[in-house]
Amino acid sequence: MQLFHAGHQELAAYVPDPVQAVVFNLGYLPGSDKSCITRAATTLAALEQASYLVVSGGVIVVVVYPGHDGGGEEAAAVEDWARSLPRSFSAWCSRQVNRSSAAPYVVLAAKVS
Repeated sequence: MQLFHAGHQELAAYVPDPVQAVVFNLGYLPGSDKSCITRAATTLAALEQASYLVVSGGVIVVVVYPGHDGGGEEAAAVEDWARSLPRSFSAWCSRQVNRSSAAPYVVLAAKVS
C-alpha cells in the first residue's frame, strides 16, 4: 500500500492501472480540521476518473456525508453522477430511513460490462 498527499481529483495520476474497487469517504475526517472538506467539483472529477479505472465486475463505493458545509450540494452531485452513468454500470443508493437527512449514506456503482 502507498499513501499520497494529493486530492482525490488526482486519482488517475497516481493509479494508472485498472482496479477492482474504488472507495470514497466524503466530508471531513472526524476529530480533525472541519474546514478541510471534500467538495462537489473535486469529487465529480474523482468519480469520473474512477469510472474509467474500474474494471468490469468492479465497484465504486461512495460514503456521502450531507451534513458538512457544502455536503448537500456534494450529495446531490454524487447522485446526479450515479444517475447519469452509462448502462455499463448499475447504481444504487442506500440510506437509513430512521435517521436525519444529514446522516451518512452509501452510493454504489457496479460496472457490469
